[in-house]
Amino acid sequence: MPTSKSIKKSLNRIYAVIAFISFSICNIFAQTGNIWDGEWLGKNQQGDLVINLKLNTENPKIVNPYDYHRVNTGFITISAIEPGGNKTVLQTFELILESKEGNTAVFKYQGGRENVDNSNGKCKAVINDGQLSFSIINNEGDDPLFTSINISKDNTVIAKQKTKNIINYIFSGLVLIAYIAMIIHMIYIKYKGVRYKKALTVEEMKAERIAQNKPEEMSPEEFNEALTLLAGVFDTWTVVGQNDEGEELRKPTKMKQVKASSMLLDQAIALQPTDKDMIDNINELADVINSNEERYFDGSKPLAWLGGIVGIIFLFISPQFGIITLISTGAYILSSRTPVFLIEKRQKRGGGNIHNGIIAGVFGMIAGAQTVRTVYKYSDGHKEYEDDNSQHWIAWILGLAILVCIAATMALWAMINYLRNYVLYF
Repeated sequence: MPTSKSIKKSLNRIYAVIAFISFSICNIFAQTGNIWDGEWLGKNQQGDLVINLKLNTENPKIVNPYDYHRVNTGFITISAIEPGGNKTVLQTFELILESKEGNTAVFKYQGGRENVDNSNGKCKAVINDGQLSFSIINNEGDDPLFTSINISKDNTVIAKQKTKNIINYIFSGLVLIAYIAMIIHMIYIKYKGVRYKKALTVEEMKAERIAQNKPEEMSPEEFNEALTLLAGVFDTWTVVGQNDEGEELRKPTKMKQVKASSMLLDQAIALQPTDKDMIDNINELADVINSNEERYFDGSKPLAWLGGIVGIIFLFISPQFGIITLISTGAYILSSRTPVFLIEKRQKRGGGNIHNGIIAGVFGMIAGAQTVRTVYKYSDGHKEYEDDNSQHWIAWILGLAILVCIAATMALWAMINYLRNYVLYF
């Protein structure tokens, strides 16, 4: 059986490996990126035309500044430099991506200003040595001016984007490390089990004393010191009632009480007492600590089932989402293992589980959907019926969407439960 010290040493090594891998991944991601997306700037050879190009091929969301309702892959603004240094906008174009492969892409383009830029067609774009150039495939209307200009990425924008990417990757890496460390910590707590593994015996204590060249029987001084420590253990706990003889009943109701009383009890055990009544008292106190610190699942069973079902289904639709959901569901189950003293405190405080209420509400909405029947009466006396089941379809679609959204946030609920049940204990 590995010792607690060896387990902690192994965990530290695991944390170090995770940190190294995450940092390496962050570096790799920071050094790579989409060569197309970003802000491009350029001038013609004469220096009297400047071009500003914004591209987002991965997520087409570049807004036309002259019509905010039009959003596309890119937007081009071509301006003339007047002798005094002022700029005058000559042409604007929206770009719509048709295809992209490596350093070559094909775009449709159209005028950016209604009734001003009368040009549309198709063009080919090539990135070579960090410069972007266009060639026209077909065109209708005015000739576009962007074919005469070589464009390069704005170094300032690139630097800002790289810094932003690095920060994002570092933050994501830290969150990933924290999440993995959280799971490892919960597994370790489950593996470690109860604090006091076995009951003590007088024979065992005497054998340990002899092995350490101590007197077989404890001295009166050791007896008194142990007695004081055991009284301190009992006094650390909260009064929860009285027995039939009117004596106080106490037990730990907070984690700080568990830790403080365990420290005192460990000191008493370290004195290796040999008095039978004292040994029995130690075992009773240890049993109280174990029984109140023992963990049981106190989360939402419907939520755990939901996460498992959604995760399995999405393994065949979106494997990445399915795997993440299943891992997060496992983390949620672990994080919902709550100490007995905290379960009892929450029961006294009252209040149900919010997830149970939401999931029950969703199924209640589905079950409550109604079929609307329309009856048509004709002059000859016969009737016809038409049923409208749209409420059922809407309820099912809306309900399933809500359930998937709840399952998608499983990782968040796992982290919240971890903080509540393993860190803050509230």
